[in-house]
Amino acid sequence: MKYILCGVYVVFSVLGLTLIKVGGSQEINSHLEIPIVNIAVSIWSFVGIICYAISFLLYLIVISKFNLGFIIPILGGVINIMILIVAYFILKEALTFHMLLGAVIIVIGIVIMNIS
Repeated sequence: MKYILCGVYVVFSVLGLTLIKVGGSQEINSHLEIPIVNIAVSIWSFVGIICYAISFLLYLIVISKFNLGFIIPILGGVINIMILIVAYFILKEALTFHMLLGAVIIVIGIVIMNIS
């Protein structure tokens, strides 16, 4: 169950960041005002903020269920790789050699961390 929780956390983090990016890239014709900070955000950004807030709450639960030095680097690496994939395929952002090299290094690090 705690691994499913990690997966849901990753999904909400990636979805939140992606929607915030999509919303920030659009003209704000129909927008929402965030009263506390007085900023206008698009509907997509607002939904992204909600997703990211949910991911933060899930993060609090996840870190209480795992060894902190183990789970945080792994989840951070997985989120970075997922964001790289989403940025390339969905947001149509450029993918450079250095980005790919960094992703490979992250994967190698995750594998090394999981060797018992």
